[in-house]
Amino acid sequence: MNNVKDIVQSIKSAGLEVEVSLSNDHLLDIRTDETGRQRFVLSPDGRWHRPRLHVRNVSRKRQMVLMEVETAWSESPQVLLFGKDERYFITGVPSSIHTVEDALEYFVPNEVEQSNLHVKRQGDWFFVPITNARTLKQLNRQLNKRYAGSTAMLGDHHAEECVRIGRILFVRGDISHGEH
Repeated sequence: MNNVKDIVQSIKSAGLEVEVSLSNDHLLDIRTDETGRQRFVLSPDGRWHRPRLHVRNVSRKRQMVLMEVETAWSESPQVLLFGKDERYFITGVPSSIHTVEDALEYFVPNEVEQSNLHVKRQGDWFFVPITNARTLKQLNRQLNKRYAGSTAMLGDHHAEECVRIGRILFVRGDISHGEH
């Protein structure tokens, strides 16, 4: 699918805003206007020398697109997942991925996949319940001691209480995001 009109239509069919620009250095970029409205900017010419573009999958439900990009100098196609979650985003995924759902599954941490528990997700955060009573008691003690009555900002997320142990962040209470 090298027809730019078809690609733009695929992106729009996912519920995303897109414009075509011949003056952008990037094949796919995100622009935010003065009101904060975001849109994708597709630049099929320019320094990319007319890459071969192929939309692999569109998810209207998730407002995401999986697109393959191949340039004259690339050894193998690059695969991009882009869309709107909390805001517009673009990220690369392995070329073995062919659907938006598989791309999203690729980002789920191993600890979440192996937990066999009811895991809640908010954006790129995964919340795994603690089922070990001893661990829960120790964490509650630390949370009560360190964060009683305080809140924590975790990037764009806000947690009522949290404690970091190694690479793992433990939270308790309400978790929210500034945009929702």
